[in-house]
Amino acid sequence: MIRKPVDSLTAADFINYPAWEYAIGEEHLPGQDETTVRPYTGVVPINPDHGLVIVRAAFQLADGTTLPGTLYAQGTESRGLADIQPVILLETGENILFWHGAIKPTDQEIAKYLEMLGRTPEQIFPIHYQSEIAIIGGNIAGEIERFVTRA
Repeated sequence: MIRKPVDSLTAADFINYPAWEYAIGEEHLPGQDETTVRPYTGVVPINPDHGLVIVRAAFQLADGTTLPGTLYAQGTESRGLADIQPVILLETGENILFWHGAIKPTDQEIAKYLEMLGRTPEQIFPIHYQSEIAIIGGNIAGEIERFVTRA
């Protein structure tokens, strides 16, 4: 029985299991809470109306580099960055977040992301992404132009 906090998922986790779902109903179990996820074992294509599922995705940087990452499987009506919350998963175990909610990332946080990627903004953006597991309504694909906030 594999369970882990959503923020500890790594690129290797998505090689073994291309989709993860929240362990709804297991929050009361020892060592688990509302952030606990488990490998998705449901049918493919994934029906985004049946709960939150995080799927493996490929991210192509402006310089042509392709990196692994994730996004939330969503229906065709809600595929904005706030809905899919794209993340690049680095081999170091660190994550590059592109959706920051209401909190604008500081200049220091952005500088850290650039350092982690080892590239300039011009080498990174725009980023093209695509989900790598079938989703009802079609795979999720799009472009990221910068680090995004609701603010």
